[in-house]
Amino acid sequence: AFLAGKQSFGKGQRGRVWHSPFGGVWISAAFPWQASNQNPGIIGLVVAFSLAERLEKQHVDVRIKWPNDLLLGEKKIVGILPGLVHRGNSLRHARVGIGLNVFNQVPKEGISLKKILPLYECNLLHWTSEVLLALDRTIELSDKTDWVCNQIQKRLWKKELYDENSRMTWQIDGVNIDGTLQLSRGKESKIFRSL
Repeated sequence: AFLAGKQSFGKGQRGRVWHSPFGGVWISAAFPWQASNQNPGIIGLVVAFSLAERLEKQHVDVRIKWPNDLLLGEKKIVGILPGLVHRGNSLRHARVGIGLNVFNQVPKEGISLKKILPLYECNLLHWTSEVLLALDRTIELSDKTDWVCNQIQKRLWKKELYDENSRMTWQIDGVNIDGTLQLSRGKESKIFRSL
């Protein structure tokens, strides 16, 4: 794992800028991924679940915004960017970028831990260790994706998803082991993938 005190050029999903000023936990990590399921979508969700567990133990009730964020209410507290590194046809390792807002300045759509916890509980070393423990848990859960998907579904931010392509709202029926969503609308059903 590589830790940064701040990042000047942090990247989020689809190349968006990720604000990474001093006061947050900014980590890029690589770890073994031995599961038969080699989809970056599920890796990001397992990381999200593992981080949610760590935050819940500290009485921070977060929700998973599919596919790769943790929210407090309507605001983002953690961003996760998963990926896989291959050499030829062989998987080398999983990788992930994680940003956790602790006491840093955040954009209007974000929130930091300092807004809900006493300042003495916003220690960067403590929260860095919590993120590293979550990454360790992610490795441990790599072959338990069925169970993890069930746990993720219980922690989803919303029970519905608006599909901009079809311009329809769909009910979320479940999280599949490849990280996709199982959706339904009346008698219709479909699988929804992240862009």
